[in-house]
Amino acid sequence: MKKFKYIYIVFAMAFLAACGYEPEVERAGSRPDITTTQLLDARGYSILNEAISHAGLDDVLQGSDSITLLAPTNEAFEILLSDLGVQSITDVPAENVANILSYHVIGSPAFSGGLPRSISALDGNTLFFTTANGVSVNGKAAVVEPDLVSNVAVVHGLNKVLDIPAGNLLQQMQANDSLSTLVTAIQAAGLESLFTGSTVHTIFAPTNSAFDGVDVNALTQEQLVDILGFHVLEGAAFSQELPVSGRLATIQGSTADEVQEIVKNENSLNGSQLISLNQVANNGLIHVVSGLILKQSTAADVFSANTDVTGFDGFGPDAFGSIVEGLGYGLSFADTLSYYTPLFGANYASFASDADALEYLENHTFEGRVNLWNLDNGTKISSINGSEYYIVTGSVQGSDVNFINGGARNAFTAGGVPTTDLLGTYYFSTFGLPNASFNPLPEENVVEVLASDADYSLFVALVERLGLTSTLSSGDLTVFPVSNTTFTDATGFTTVEQIDTLSNEDDAELLADLEEIALNHVVDGVNFSAHIAGFLPALETLGGTTLQFAFVRDATGAESIAIVTDVADPNLSNVGLVSVDRPANNGVIHEVDSFISF
Repeated sequence: MKKFKYIYIVFAMAFLAACGYEPEVERAGSRPDITTTQLLDARGYSILNEAISHAGLDDVLQGSDSITLLAPTNEAFEILLSDLGVQSITDVPAENVANILSYHVIGSPAFSGGLPRSISALDGNTLFFTTANGVSVNGKAAVVEPDLVSNVAVVHGLNKVLDIPAGNLLQQMQANDSLSTLVTAIQAAGLESLFTGSTVHTIFAPTNSAFDGVDVNALTQEQLVDILGFHVLEGAAFSQELPVSGRLATIQGSTADEVQEIVKNENSLNGSQLISLNQVANNGLIHVVSGLILKQSTAADVFSANTDVTGFDGFGPDAFGSIVEGLGYGLSFADTLSYYTPLFGANYASFASDADALEYLENHTFEGRVNLWNLDNGTKISSINGSEYYIVTGSVQGSDVNFINGGARNAFTAGGVPTTDLLGTYYFSTFGLPNASFNPLPEENVVEVLASDADYSLFVALVERLGLTSTLSSGDLTVFPVSNTTFTDATGFTTVEQIDTLSNEDDAELLADLEEIALNHVVDGVNFSAHIAGFLPALETLGGTTLQFAFVRDATGAESIAIVTDVADPNLSNVGLVSVDRPANNGVIHEVDSFISF
């Protein structure tokens, strides 16, 4: 009974201390005549009313001073009673009920729009409020019916009965056997005051198993402070307030260099899973995690660490790493980047300026965990600086191999099978080792690329005269133009003016024939020569003709790819490819030696 009397005195003292305070509830008008008991009864909080009466607190809640009451619903109490294994709130000792209720009362009125971040309840323990995804208390109990008003109270209905905090952060961790190694580390680091003081912190608390393989006693105090500080945030950060993907500053560093990331819908911090959330102490929060949250290595750190292991002195990741280091490129691996380090690529000393070096580095760096070697043919992808590339699937020694814009490919194959992720995966980043540097696509589209070359002026003039400029300027295309010489031999036209002055009336039949021919030189989809030679695909043109490809031999026996009318007898009639793989921003250009008019 002594403890019960003490709780009663706490209530009374709090109410007396509040005398003379201008109640916030009066700002909405005069106080209603309804008592708190009547309000709760009218709104269906019958078990709470029963609990108040059982605890002997009826007179206290009907005092003259304004309070805030966090009122668990009947459903919330039923969950508690089930957990306790009892049928009625009166089966719980009155002293215990008084303790529970004292943590649900604040000695001043507060509407839901003005709830503080944290405040002491009448029992002296701390309450935390968050407005993420609606108002909630201690990150677990949602306010389901806010701002009910009686003559002395502002009442907020809760969907759960609040658990009373078991002391400060250190005391709570000491009470959890699965955190004993963490407590030992905190004590060895001399950080007890951090977790027992009045300043609010959030700690991501690693379990004992997280320390497997780590001899805490062998670490210096400085090392322990560095490690543990990376697990602590200033203030209260409830799980619902953590970003799905983003950064949080620890007390050990800033958002710029100390990174926490939650990836997609998997609650993890630098790979360590969040397994028990929102454990409230009087001076903060505890989120239990499955592993140590280690500082992310920067790109420079990892390239440097793997240079000796890979054995590529001056090549590949070593050369690429010299650029990273020379630029002081500090992006963390938690930034989810993929790096492609050309085997025979440039190093930092190769560049005349840092701007050139940075462009090269970012041409080979991609957002996300990207494996260029298993993307589909014709896929267009951008590096982090906006440089664009087409994926070209070809064949090497009988195996499918991806090329970048028809050029660089994976440097290593084993029995013709590409080997990916040669250097492994670090955090959320991927390495690739191409055999050459990547050359980005130009900014110009197919028409603009052709127009920049005077040898295609007649073909471009025909495209423009037929109104096909927009068709060839968008989408992803394979275009087979002819040179001016070939164009003249086939049509007799020698100047752009002759094409421009063709009449829709007088030359209608000729224009129709030329349009049919022109459309047969355009294929929807990107097909570099490596793909054509590797798979000999049948490609349908915009004119409806199907192009077949085969290898043909000339008089000397030299072999080349050609467009043929009969794959069984490719030398019977064919159109040869004069030059191949001229890239544009929306496709690829292969010059042919005659009009395609099969």
